[in-house]
Amino acid sequence: MNLDVVLQWLKNAWPTIVVTSAAAWGYFEFVGKKWIDHRFSKDLEAFKGEQQQKLEAYKSQQQEEIERLRHRLSSRISKIHEKEFEVLPRAWLMLNDLRGAAHRALDLTMKPYPDFRNFSQAKLEEFLGSEPVNWLAEYQKDELRKMNSSERQERYYMDALQSNYMNEANDKHRKFLNYLIEHQIFMTGEVHDKFFGAQKALLSALTSYDVGKGTDHKLVREGQEELINNMQARIDETEKAVQKRLRVEEA
Repeated sequence: MNLDVVLQWLKNAWPTIVVTSAAAWGYFEFVGKKWIDHRFSKDLEAFKGEQQQKLEAYKSQQQEEIERLRHRLSSRISKIHEKEFEVLPRAWLMLNDLRGAAHRALDLTMKPYPDFRNFSQAKLEEFLGSEPVNWLAEYQKDELRKMNSSERQERYYMDALQSNYMNEANDKHRKFLNYLIEHQIFMTGEVHDKFFGAQKALLSALTSYDVGKGTDHKLVREGQEELINNMQARIDETEKAVQKRLRVEEA
């Protein structure tokens, strides 16, 4: 076959070859696109599934963390309330104990005094050795033994007793104030203010009486009037605040 024949055949077949090639290319392009779309869709679904699993795992982890924090918060709140049920009743008892001591110190209660006029030496020794007067120091007992006048003994004993009551009240006040300071973090604002308000009023009464005793009757009277006229209202207000906080009415 010569070159002219070959060229003539190609010339005649070229349109068919072009059409066939175009059709083949179109077919492969269509099939390729479908395959790519299918593969992409499959990979996208797998990616979505993987991300969804990670999201669910993250949500579960976060929920566990939230529950852990909620439990810790609930536990702390519960412990604070438990501490309140310990602190507030204790402070309430100490306040009333201090109030009673203040009444004794400010000479607002009946006090039994021994009748030294009818004491023999043996009776005096029996009295000085009894438990109710263990608060007397040994030097005070010696002073009473040396006195040859029942009036002097009575005055000395009364002054010593009054001084003992004042020391007792001051000591109870010191302990009460320290307790309030140490435990005020467990008190709400209202309860805190009521307790400290009563504490300051009692301290003022004790100080006025102690400073004015024997020299300034006005100060003595001011101290006594604080207890007589105002303290009961302060005690009642503190009691209501404590009951409200402890929800006594709901018990």
